[in-house]
Amino acid sequence: MATVNPVVLKEDKKTDGTWNVKIRLNHLGKSRYIKTAVFVYKAQLDKKYRIKDQTVLDSLHHTLKKYRDAISENSWTIEAMDVEEIKEMLMASNTKDPDVDFLSFSRDYIKKLKAAGKDGTAGPLDTVYRSLVDYFKTTTLPVTKINSIFLRDFEEYLRSPRIIARLNQGKIKEYNKPGLGDGGIHNKMRDLRTLFNEARNKYNDEQTGIIKIKHYPFKKYKVGQAPRTKKRNLEIDKIKLICGAVVKLGSRQELARDIFNFSFCMLGINAADVYYLAAKSDSNPDRIEYNRKKTKGRRNDDAFISVKLIEDARYFYSKYIKTGVLRKRYSSHIHLDRAINVGLKEIGLRPEINVPELGYYYARYSVGSLARNSCGFSKDDIGEALNHLDEDHKVTDIYIDFDWSILDRVQSAVVSLLYKD
Repeated sequence: MATVNPVVLKEDKKTDGTWNVKIRLNHLGKSRYIKTAVFVYKAQLDKKYRIKDQTVLDSLHHTLKKYRDAISENSWTIEAMDVEEIKEMLMASNTKDPDVDFLSFSRDYIKKLKAAGKDGTAGPLDTVYRSLVDYFKTTTLPVTKINSIFLRDFEEYLRSPRIIARLNQGKIKEYNKPGLGDGGIHNKMRDLRTLFNEARNKYNDEQTGIIKIKHYPFKKYKVGQAPRTKKRNLEIDKIKLICGAVVKLGSRQELARDIFNFSFCMLGINAADVYYLAAKSDSNPDRIEYNRKKTKGRRNDDAFISVKLIEDARYFYSKYIKTGVLRKRYSSHIHLDRAINVGLKEIGLRPEINVPELGYYYARYSVGSLARNSCGFSKDDIGEALNHLDEDHKVTDIYIDFDWSILDRVQSAVVSLLYKD
């Protein structure tokens, strides 16, 4: 184990007749020296140049204790370090670094995710970042403020209705924000924990013992298991009402109704994938082929899927994909998704529909539920139609050419339900 002791080096005498007291670090038979601010005269040393003045020794007590505590706290890594690395660790402890700015880190981390094309990951983290800014009313925050007491207060804040200010089309507007339920709380606190863990990954180096974020509030505050997701599948009668809803031309409700229609007809295509679809040169393509954005980076097949562009979907394809209007109106798929969900919520509040929480994902959930319960398809066929990864058959899939006609049969059967009385 490394040891530290105060010493003076006989040959290190200064021109004024004093010696600087150094802390000698010994580790695995090697020594390094760390200067202190203490100087001594010959009268304070014995014949072997050891410090005999108790006042001097007392003045070094705090420094020695700090170094010894650092060695003790990092004992499990010290043995793997060389003496130079330990010296660097101890010298770093001499400098009182300012607290890490957690909000500044969060902004930079989210920006990097977006630059890497990981908007789906960045979006929820950006949302929790904005909630922190709302709560603290500042854009700078010492990481030590993120403690277990704050986490409990923050949860209570998120559960309460509040007014938030956001930039909308160049103007600051205020919005009434309802309190979150258990599911929303779980997601927010999980995302906050993700940001905190990433900050620790950046600023802490256990191997060298440089630990800038020493606390971990999520030991006391437990995020817990996610509550079971509420089923978001609809009966076909509700889907007919949504797809046939009368809306004002050019409104957000029109966009929401149309893209909901398109998703239902195209096996639950996500808003992100709709946004990034590029119109083919062929004015009437037979199929729409794309890599599902949500999972393409996690799958060997890049989450590729080919869906038949059936007649029911061609109108929406021509209206939104061929014209490129979605890219012109929205700067990212996140803004498109938000607009669709706002419009669908308005449609869902209509008395004849009465689905107050209606959202875009209801189309995808309903495709799966109807394919199983109304059309009798197997779960394997439905999983393929929804472009899910089947972990149980990953190896087998290597040997099998995919038959897109399976998807076509699921698609045809589900969409045909729209025309049954």
